[in-house]
Amino acid sequence: MVRKRSRFKTHTILATCPHRGCSEPLRRLNSQRHYVFAEGVEEIMALAGQTRKKATFTAQLGQVVDRKFWLEEFFCYQHGRMWLAVYRSPEGKHNVSLPATRLWQRTTGTVDPEHPNPSIGEYTQRMSRCASLELRCRYGS
Repeated sequence: MVRKRSRFKTHTILATCPHRGCSEPLRRLNSQRHYVFAEGVEEIMALAGQTRKKATFTAQLGQVVDRKFWLEEFFCYQHGRMWLAVYRSPEGKHNVSLPATRLWQRTTGTVDPEHPNPSIGEYTQRMSRCASLELRCRYGS
């Protein structure tokens, strides 16, 4: 019998939850990748490994986007939805960590979780960050 295609595709990056004591594998929620960009000469030198002269020329052209470093939303069965910073090493391995506040300022299209929308109440904000029953049933064990 032929299996039906599932609308809900999940991808796992071989990483575990960054919270202490949690060893659950993280699941991508098919969210958009928000790449981190560099603006200054020093940031471009560190990002691309260029000399100061080349980095100065590149900085005059505008912002440089790093395709190896991005912010993305993941799902952990115990902790629910969370935004994480993902760095892909040259060997192809993914390193996952909680993003710093300065990274939110260097991406486009993201909302800083430290400064949420003031028109949303506390209860609504708290409940939107919890893992929904639907996600727990879909990805749970």
